[in-house]
Amino acid sequence: MAAWLAVTVWSALAAAPGPTEPMPLAITWTAPEECPLRERFEAELGVRTAKARPATPAETPGATLDIRIVKAGARYQATSKLRVGFGGLTVRELKGARCDSLIGALSLTIALLIDPEGARTSPVAPEELRPEPLAPPPASPPPAAPAPGRQELPPAPAPV
Repeated sequence: MAAWLAVTVWSALAAAPGPTEPMPLAITWTAPEECPLRERFEAELGVRTAKARPATPAETPGATLDIRIVKAGARYQATSKLRVGFGGLTVRELKGARCDSLIGALSLTIALLIDPEGARTSPVAPEELRPEPLAPPPASPPPAAPAPGRQELPPAPAPV
């Protein structure tokens, strides 16, 4: 039993990110169609803390986050469940009149849970959420070739 526990703890520590690497976060998302997309939440969380990022399908997450947003009458209710490593489950419930305002509140709440001393608490401006371009814009096309049948003549010599 002790050997199994030692192997389990060692495996968790080996999979944990280094001190400067953001923790991979496995996120499940359920929300009504009128709510902003999961990517909006991920972008806001990324602006608020550098200590967590969405996990890729190929990696072991350091934490799991389940977010469920439901419409209750004219209001929205969000429930988040965060589990970091082998730690306990942290549950937060938020309510609001607008779903987009709940996304901002959720990103702040989760950022503070993950990074209580370094999370950004000021509002996130929309221009900060624009995705970075995946590739630089294409270079300008090369100059057009002369039309067939026309030949470019060299410049005339200067008069003497």
